[in-house]
Amino acid sequence: MIGLLMIILDHNAAMKGARDGLELCLYTVVPALMPFIFLSNLLISSFFGSAKLGIWLIGYFSGYPVGAQCAFQAYKSHQISKEEAGNMMVCCNNPGPSFIFGITSSLFLQKWAAPMLWAIHIISSLILYSILPTVRKKTTVRGMNERKQHTSALHSMLRTMGIICSCVILFKMAVHMMHRWFLWKVPKEWSAFVVGLLEITNGCLDLTSLSSVGLRFVLCSFYLGMGGVCTMLQTYAVTGGLYFGKYVVCKFMQSGISVLIAYAVQWFFLPEGVKLRLPCTILATVLTVVLLIAFSIRKNEKTSRNFQPVIV
Repeated sequence: MIGLLMIILDHNAAMKGARDGLELCLYTVVPALMPFIFLSNLLISSFFGSAKLGIWLIGYFSGYPVGAQCAFQAYKSHQISKEEAGNMMVCCNNPGPSFIFGITSSLFLQKWAAPMLWAIHIISSLILYSILPTVRKKTTVRGMNERKQHTSALHSMLRTMGIICSCVILFKMAVHMMHRWFLWKVPKEWSAFVVGLLEITNGCLDLTSLSSVGLRFVLCSFYLGMGGVCTMLQTYAVTGGLYFGKYVVCKFMQSGISVLIAYAVQWFFLPEGVKLRLPCTILATVLTVVLLIAFSIRKNEKTSRNFQPVIV
């Protein structure tokens, strides 16, 4: 109701946000993701016995939410188990190098910043995967004929692009209206943080307003690890909500790992005047939250394995 009222009272701002979202989709999102989505769906449907390798490669080189969709498609085609799909949906759903190098390279004068952010994201996802419980169930691989593969990949690509573009336009409208209505009153650091929580692209672009290079680097790493609410909704749509609660929790955990690594990296590589200095209490809090989430995941998995249903 609040959103409807804002659109009615300020429809010009809503239209401006929608136009910006359409432009972003036409000139950036569609050219960058459409080939990856079609080929990844075709590749996953053709993999027999090595679907995991294909999902990992696609997850690191494509972009949100292609990795999660590939894991879900592999589960639907019985190439991996449901539990494996849940783990890989989290760890193989990443921003692609085209996004990281294209967006983040304009935020930093240091040439090592963009490659380092990509490396931090890969390392944090691998750490998360090592924490998640391993699954050793065998699955039965089923194939499909070549014509059905092409048709299925084409339909999946069109559906996924529609979902992604719809989410981008919707959140572009929301961010534009939030800036117009109240975010201009909020300090720049908190404004950039709120926008990054909602949508990763706008969050990264808003980092240019921050004077601290160290804060920019750490927040950018946080955005890349979490992906934003917009990406979470895209992932929910292309995976049918499979293990979505686990996905959200694990993505926040990955972003916490990324923040800790990024803070250490900027401390050693940035000059003294532009380093971010955080109190030890904040770092300890982030580390505690990450460890508590990891302990909770392991404990819940152990409990579910030991549980034996009683039949009366």
